[in-house]
Amino acid sequence: MSAGVVWFLILLVASIVLGVLLKKNIGMFAVLSAFILAGLIEPEIGISAVFNAWPSKLFLTLLFVFLWFGFAVTNGALSCLADKVVWAFRGVPW
Repeated sequence: MSAGVVWFLILLVASIVLGVLLKKNIGMFAVLSAFILAGLIEPEIGISAVFNAWPSKLFLTLLFVFLWFGFAVTNGALSCLADKVVWAFRGVPW
C-alpha cells in the first residue's frame, strides 16, 4: 500500500470520528481532508485537481434544495402542507 493510500484512509477515519464526536457534518471534514491530502501530503496531485473533481452543478442543486426546504420549514409552509395532506386523506382506509 502506498503512502498516499494510507494517508487517505487515516484522513477518512479521522473525518468520520470528528463528525460523530462533534456532531457536525462528516462531509465538511471529508472535504477539508481532501484539501489537506492534495495540498500538504500529496502535493503532486494539486489543489486544482480537487476543485476540478468537484461536481459544481450537483453541489449548487443540493445547496438550493436544502435552502428551499429550510425556508419552507422555518416559515411553516411545510407543516401546513403536511397538515392539509393528512386532512385530505383522513377517511382513506389503508
